[in-house]
Amino acid sequence: MVAVILFSDGAQKAEGPQEVSPYAAATALARSGIAVHTVALGEPRGAGRFLDVAIERLAAPETALVDSEVVLTVDVHAEGYPGTKLPLEVLLSSPGASDQSQVVASAELSVPTVSHYQQVSVTFTPQSPGEFKLLVRIPPQAGEAISENNQRATILRVSKGGIRVLVIEGFPPRPELAFIRRALSQGPELQLQVHMVDPMRPEVYARELEEAIREREFQVYLLGNVPAAVFPSELLSALVAKVGEGSGLIMLGGMWSFGPGGYADGPLAEILPVRMSHLEIQGPNEPPRSDVHIEGPIHLRPTADGSRHPLLEALAENAASEAIWGKLPPLDGINKFAGLKPAAQVLLESTKGHPVLVYQPVGAGRVVAFAGDSTWRWAMGGFRPFFERFWRQLVLFVAKREALPEGQLWIQLAQRVWEPRKPVAFEVHHGFSGHKESISVSARIRNAQGSETDKLPAVNLEPDPSGKHWEGRFVTPDSPGDYFLEVVAKGDEAVLESATARFLVVGRDREMEQPAADITLLQRIAALTGGVFVRPEEFDRLLDRLGEQANELEMTLQVTRSLWDRWPWLALVLSLASTEWFLRRRWGMV
Repeated sequence: MVAVILFSDGAQKAEGPQEVSPYAAATALARSGIAVHTVALGEPRGAGRFLDVAIERLAAPETALVDSEVVLTVDVHAEGYPGTKLPLEVLLSSPGASDQSQVVASAELSVPTVSHYQQVSVTFTPQSPGEFKLLVRIPPQAGEAISENNQRATILRVSKGGIRVLVIEGFPPRPELAFIRRALSQGPELQLQVHMVDPMRPEVYARELEEAIREREFQVYLLGNVPAAVFPSELLSALVAKVGEGSGLIMLGGMWSFGPGGYADGPLAEILPVRMSHLEIQGPNEPPRSDVHIEGPIHLRPTADGSRHPLLEALAENAASEAIWGKLPPLDGINKFAGLKPAAQVLLESTKGHPVLVYQPVGAGRVVAFAGDSTWRWAMGGFRPFFERFWRQLVLFVAKREALPEGQLWIQLAQRVWEPRKPVAFEVHHGFSGHKESISVSARIRNAQGSETDKLPAVNLEPDPSGKHWEGRFVTPDSPGDYFLEVVAKGDEAVLESATARFLVVGRDREMEQPAADITLLQRIAALTGGVFVRPEEFDRLLDRLGEQANELEMTLQVTRSLWDRWPWLALVLSLASTEWFLRRRWGMV
């Protein structure tokens, strides 16, 4: 093979195990001396001849509260409609009736150029609890090449009451945040709002932070690896006031938490249960200081007070014992506190006696200092249920709602939007007390019309080894649409509780999601391999050029033959052997 001619639009559509980087394939061909000549099919973006409006991304919270504002972020790409205005609608469908939708918000997008990308925020306030299908759409426009990419959908769970949690974490985010976020997002009573802050550019996020802390009501504030300099002093004072009025505060360990983050001289020093010094400030480019950070491995154990405290007792049966805590994977490290406040209560400590989890009441609120930032290793080390319950109970504790409602049942799905024929694992969690062995849980899938599917007949689920939840698996139906996963918990043949999780199956046509040609990719592949890039109308000239090239192929062939493979040599050997035998016989030697 001397050359390859590639006809393509250049848009990479493969995903998962089938996905191979086009550049990797082109590099392999280039190393073999094979040129790739590319022929572009389709129109590129920005050419003005391709008409399309696409909602490329929808960012929406998984949960919301009744009468609380929901903020949606929508990324829209308009191609070929300069000077026009595009109407955008947000629709909610009532639970169990996907064909009955109500417009809850709208916006109008201006398109100033031929190829225009815009990110728009849309807000609305849900009025009733339930699991809703949330659809964002732009009506098809005149001359549009395709309209399948004009909308995006997801599932929004709306709860009545509940706990709102504001998470503030530095950028780039740590693994701890991702694991904690997942643990807190699954239950029905917690609603998370996450703000990522770049310590190098705090002014970019100042307005968002001020709005979140001053104007919105949260029951719990969780501060991650964010230096105090990110916050104006008056904003931290507002946070202190909210804690005094009844909100909860959790500060996690990290390079720029507590004293190393500069909190010793700010308003939060008044309410944190640990003492700090302005001499502990950690520079952005400094390695961790041994006087303010303790390197791992750090094994934890409850203190005498912690063993009797409701926070640790609520985790699980016997969860406060040293035997259980001793099995957890160690933390990578912790912050070293300069001291403790008089009212502070140490609930967890390292096996060497360093405080790790410290609690203190402040006015009507509660404040917790947690020195670690690598409890995600518990989840990765086989203790995911314990990890998730630990963080959920910690948030419930600082919100002054220590226990889950008795008998509560809920379903944990990794996501609520799937493609057809995809395997899905799910967990069923509970708030039942007493012996879980006597409780059985079954599950089934039905469509929006109430018909049961054959993808998951009614079967009993298996409890996980820890006994904290039940596990099940199913394959998503073939047909796109709205579906419901229903679970029922029974004890002694009597129904104790039931729960339903709504999910969507969407038919994705990857070709239609990105119909424009990627000319740049095709040009780079040709340049990388020594080929040429042409338009379809130039293809004849490419063939003529290839025909005119005199390709000489020089090959060295080495052939090894034994003398016994040549018949003259064989005949000579046979003749000599025959002559020798004849002479020996004639002379009487045989």
